[in-house]
Amino acid sequence: MKKLLYLVNVDWFFISHRMDLAIAAKKEGYDVYVLAKDTGYSHIFSQNKINFVDIPVSRSGINPLKEFKLLLIILFKYKQINPDIVHHVALKSVIYGTIAARIFKIPTIINAITGLGYVFNKNDSVINSCINKVILISLKLVSSKPFITTILQNDYHSHILVRNRILQSFNIKIICGSGVNINIFKYLPENPVNELKVMMVSRLLWDKGVKEFVDASILSKNYNQMKFKFILIGKIDLNNKSAIPKSDVLKWVNNGLIEWWGEKMIEDIPSILAEGTIIVLPSYHEGLPKILLEAGAVGRPVVTTLIPGCKDVIKHNVNGLLVPVRDSHALSKAINYLLMNPKIRKEMGRNARNIIEKSYDLNIIVKQQLDLYLN
Repeated sequence: MKKLLYLVNVDWFFISHRMDLAIAAKKEGYDVYVLAKDTGYSHIFSQNKINFVDIPVSRSGINPLKEFKLLLIILFKYKQINPDIVHHVALKSVIYGTIAARIFKIPTIINAITGLGYVFNKNDSVINSCINKVILISLKLVSSKPFITTILQNDYHSHILVRNRILQSFNIKIICGSGVNINIFKYLPENPVNELKVMMVSRLLWDKGVKEFVDASILSKNYNQMKFKFILIGKIDLNNKSAIPKSDVLKWVNNGLIEWWGEKMIEDIPSILAEGTIIVLPSYHEGLPKILLEAGAVGRPVVTTLIPGCKDVIKHNVNGLLVPVRDSHALSKAINYLLMNPKIRKEMGRNARNIIEKSYDLNIIVKQQLDLYLN
């Protein structure tokens, strides 16, 4: 039985974005291991008979001693488990995992890189710009080999990495996100009796465009006399440099600008999205956001930003609307347009479901990744 090892930053992300893949791999006969930081979800791995190993990963950590210690732990675990295939997810896991895999001559190395936009942010601070350069140089050193396959989520990120000579085109595979289970996220046409709800489901980060969402709620309520709610759903991610303080969120709630439903369990998301009228994601940068796939699967139109990843899923005036980044007025205008045109948003919702079934069904995406393990 071949051993397949996944290295990822944190357990909840793996459960949300890769657990279906791991379960499918186990059904194919692989002995599956997952190395990640345990934040309280390790029992889910046990329930699915997947080996889980807790490691002290800090997604934003840059302390040299702690990072060196983490690399040593990864090296030890790779030697101990001795996998035949490794699948690394996100930049830190890709860099550290590939170092370990190459040291121990693991024959199949798969690197999945998500959400690269921030690495090329020209408006970042001098310190962050230096860190980002180190990340890109490290990525080039460990991954630009013909026997390593790199999964990217959209053509733009492929183009930018090849153009900057970080990767070579022959070892890049485009796989559009992590897919969505269309049997769990069922198509549910909008109920005309329900109150109009404009929802944003996301980690509470400035980079996700939460400020623009709140600003759009103010603008929409000033210019639109219809009765509707702006609802924010998600957790405060204190380990992220773009985290929004809880005090800001509570201030918006107390001022009547939004409702905050807090963090929800993964299994609750399908029914929550079905309650919504419009799903909004005004991100500054993305890989390929899963929430857009989930919204489309339940048949909801989306308003999102004109950036790589988002514009790959959302086609303007087909299954949603695209607006410029950091433009609260354009965001509000797009939301108001859909609020006032129920026939158009229902048509967009039907289109959204059709697009998901054709291109983003979980079974399609899982098969594309399983096929890489056989090469």
